[in-house]
Amino acid sequence: MKVKHSDLAEMFQILMDELEENDCNRLHKSADGEFVFDYYDYYWEIPLGQRGDAHNKPKELHIGSIDFDLELMHKLILEEDADIGSVSAHYRWLGNILIAMADTMDYHFDRRASSMDDTRISKTTDTNIPKD
Repeated sequence: MKVKHSDLAEMFQILMDELEENDCNRLHKSADGEFVFDYYDYYWEIPLGQRGDAHNKPKELHIGSIDFDLELMHKLILEEDADIGSVSAHYRWLGNILIAMADTMDYHFDRRASSMDDTRISKTTDTNIPKD
């Protein structure tokens, strides 16, 4: 897989623009304007060596925390600890935060849709990944 730096930058800009323009109506905002992740904090984390092996079940799982990921990213922003984690860890923390945002949006959309007898979010599966 290859991706251009400019494509990644544009992808992030599109997401940031959507967040700003649409005020992300599927994310709750607190009184001080911060987005609220109220769907979950803790999540399953698959160790790196097992993450890319879709043909086998992971042999172990770790527990991660969105609150902790946010705390670490805030330290980077404030430059409180210049040596905190590796660059790849920074991408993982941000990735976990983005996944939690998407899951929170879907969770609230799904709840609203079901309460209005609307169409529920369709869940898709990758048919190329073998099932146990």
